[in-house]
Amino acid sequence: MQNQTETKERWPWWFKVVLAISPILVLLAVAMLFDANARRRLDRAMAEARAAGGPVTLEELEAARKVWPDEENGALVILSLTTRLSAIPSEEGVDLLPIVGKADLPPLGQRWTDETDRAVARQLERLSRELADIDRLSDFDGGRFPVTIAPNPLETLLPHLAHVRTSCKLKSLQIIHRAMQGRTASLIDDVTVMLRHGQLFEDSFCLIEGLVRVALDSQTVCIIEHVVAQTTLDPSQLRQLDRLLADLDRNDRMFRAIQGERTFFIGATDFFRATGDLGGVGPSLPIKPKLPGLRGWLMRDQALGLQLFNQMVNAGPQTGKMRHAAREIEAKLQALPSYYVFTGLLVPSLTRALELDLRLTAQIRSARTALAAERYRLDKGCFPEQIDQLMPDYLDAVPTDPFDDKPLRCRVDEDAVTIYSVGSNGIDDGGDVRRDRNARRAQQDWGFILLAPEYRGVPAPQKEIPATRPAGSRIGP
Repeated sequence: MQNQTETKERWPWWFKVVLAISPILVLLAVAMLFDANARRRLDRAMAEARAAGGPVTLEELEAARKVWPDEENGALVILSLTTRLSAIPSEEGVDLLPIVGKADLPPLGQRWTDETDRAVARQLERLSRELADIDRLSDFDGGRFPVTIAPNPLETLLPHLAHVRTSCKLKSLQIIHRAMQGRTASLIDDVTVMLRHGQLFEDSFCLIEGLVRVALDSQTVCIIEHVVAQTTLDPSQLRQLDRLLADLDRNDRMFRAIQGERTFFIGATDFFRATGDLGGVGPSLPIKPKLPGLRGWLMRDQALGLQLFNQMVNAGPQTGKMRHAAREIEAKLQALPSYYVFTGLLVPSLTRALELDLRLTAQIRSARTALAAERYRLDKGCFPEQIDQLMPDYLDAVPTDPFDDKPLRCRVDEDAVTIYSVGSNGIDDGGDVRRDRNARRAQQDWGFILLAPEYRGVPAPQKEIPATRPAGSRIGP
């Protein structure tokens, strides 16, 4: 016992210190190795991003966008109307109108009531100057909105999105109002103005801008459907509409937006690793994440998220392939451990966005086929029974369904011809494409309804006046 005590007393003080701090040194060494491994992963993911193409830094993203001189920038038209467009949704009576308010359009082919027509006419008259300015968009080939990317990219403001949508809705209301009155002489110019709204996002740099463009273009196709359901256009107008829609039939609308989203992810995660804070859009740390181990954890997280974005970009610009990649990524995200904070929070679920894009493609192709069928009817006196009958005089080939790469479907009824796609579920649900906000079953097929002439522009049903009854009387048993 005495020998053991003497042995302990012979240990030098520095040896005791080393023994005391050795666990800390081991942990520090492990943390530094962990950091080095994470850095290699992140560097490899960045190299893959470079190889996949497209901008990687926010500076490269800005440099990749087209420069528009003021005299060619259609976005400045919308910006000049910002104050007025902001006020329209809250103006008295607007809420009760269709398109710009909460009221529904009447069923396809039906005119709206005289009361609605007068209310719409009053609103359009009040906004005649704004509509005249909006029509100036036809003088521009496109444009871009000035955006200042915040130090934390996730806090970048995009106030112009609401203004563009309001402008497009206002123009839509004017087009429908003219169609209800049988005035279609300016239709091609009006549709061109609507399409200019979407073209302002030609080089969109984030997902939300890409989705807004999809919504704007989809609205244009729906407006064309309602116009054709009100009146009969001449063959020249039908051909011009087809040419306008042909320019929309593309499969790379979302590609640049996803590349930009990848850049925003890199910028946001770099900002967090430097500051430990994502502001009001994400987590914050009490200290800057410079500690070994913590630094490696964040780099591993960033590397994983970047790899998922690279997988999407590598799928290429074709929306169908990107959708397949998005489903694989979504499965990985669902199985992701909770400690991958960046990836779980900042890598969006892209499946829905890409389905919306494919749905737009289905609407465009269905619309072009329906317009060809209308030209066929004007020449032959009847609708075609099959899409094949439109070739080669009205169509070069039967358009494919973007959801299953098979030919679009056609349903001929007494009142209409419906050209349609199977939609995201991949099942032919019979071409039930009528959009009803109050329907119990979600719409599955997507397409275009071409009404027979006798079902176009029918008057709105008269409101029934309830019979008077004595006070307190009951209805029914």
